[in-house]
Amino acid sequence: MLRIRSMKLIFAVAAIVLLTALPAKACSCAYSDPRDRLEEADGAIIGTFLDRRPATEPTPGGETNSFEDTIYRFSVDEVFKGEFGNEVEVHSASNGASCGLEVQEGQKYGLFLTMAEDAWNSNLCSQTSPEEMRKAAGDLPAPDGKGPTRYLVGGSFGRAQVIALDEKGRTLAYGFGGRDTTHLSVCPGSRKFAELAREQGTGSPYLIVRKLGSLDVVREVRLPIGRDKYASLYEQGLSCRNRRATSVFVFAGDGMLPRASSVILRVKRRDVDEIYSGTARAAEFARSRVYLAEGRRGRQLSWLDPTSGDITPITRVSVDGILDIALSPDGESVAGTSIPAYDSDAPVKGFRVDVRSGDEVTRDVGRSGAAFEVVWDGARRIVLAPGYGTARVLAADLTGRGRITEWFGNSPLVFDGRLWGVADGQLLGADLPDGPAEKVRDLPSPITWVLEAVPEPEV
Repeated sequence: MLRIRSMKLIFAVAAIVLLTALPAKACSCAYSDPRDRLEEADGAIIGTFLDRRPATEPTPGGETNSFEDTIYRFSVDEVFKGEFGNEVEVHSASNGASCGLEVQEGQKYGLFLTMAEDAWNSNLCSQTSPEEMRKAAGDLPAPDGKGPTRYLVGGSFGRAQVIALDEKGRTLAYGFGGRDTTHLSVCPGSRKFAELAREQGTGSPYLIVRKLGSLDVVREVRLPIGRDKYASLYEQGLSCRNRRATSVFVFAGDGMLPRASSVILRVKRRDVDEIYSGTARAAEFARSRVYLAEGRRGRQLSWLDPTSGDITPITRVSVDGILDIALSPDGESVAGTSIPAYDSDAPVKGFRVDVRSGDEVTRDVGRSGAAFEVVWDGARRIVLAPGYGTARVLAADLTGRGRITEWFGNSPLVFDGRLWGVADGQLLGADLPDGPAEKVRDLPSPITWVLEAVPEPEV
């Protein structure tokens, strides 16, 4: 069984932008790689804040507002981009609630700057620590790992977009290209892998095939997703089908409720063919089948023959609003999670369906605030991992077997008896069934979208 590694539950991947509200503020900032921010900025410094003043004289008796243009004065301590004297004046809003700078007199800050109307400008989202600014201007950390590749991490790391890690999470190699990698799939035989990547979060995605080990590019193909008749779709899943990576499946959809639109594309070397067009909200690839959650809110569970295009119904599940499905390693069961559409108070449901008989088991697993991804630990245990919160470890009958507290990883997977994930520039791990989530390794960027395990190469 070939598991799709994807961000199926984060529809913001359409723009590859994850907005996170800063605590107790109205300003929201997009996560971004500091190396990309340095590349895009007109100037970059570390400076010590001196004082501030309104950019224009206030009108007597007039009201002030948080968007008022304010000049912040800094002494210039280090310059990473642009030309500066000993001091610089920076225009920004008057407070952090309106994305103005938040600074204290005498403290040092890193600032990414833009030039507009002959003046330097910045904002709270372009403010960083001196340490992060120095990292942005420095080289990627030198590889320090040993042995074969056991994990791949995709995201945005300046010029790099993929990192190969050893069994301890140490860096072995970087895959370069300067794009944002959002999906990974190791090919049978563990000699090559496929990835989906975009040009810094915009445009149509590229399918890229690389060699495991060196991470050298074998070929790349621009996909029609996001253009022409696929204009409303974005990539949601990826599966490499053979050892030479000459057949790769891409699942793309629009994520709309209550009825999704989606396609499955087959990329044979450089040719792209459509093998499915329908209403699937989730897809799971096995060796010879593709399992689909179709129809109104994904309630129809079926399987697709990728050669003939024929679809065989399995059952209509009782739960509403399918989020994710995953096939058990023995190929006998599909597990999934769901949230009823437009019902913020409804519990998240977990379900398991026997693909031969259609028999179904369901269970409440959490509240609607947590969207759970599904991974199997062998054929008898299911892990439901939220983007943030407590992961549930369940038996095949969905009774509780353990809990992973403080879990906040994207792209969860079970490998070597542990739950793994990536988030906010960290590789996370947790012992099953009851270990707490722990940081295994810092990664060189907060833009860490996807994690993939690499099985032992076939002889």
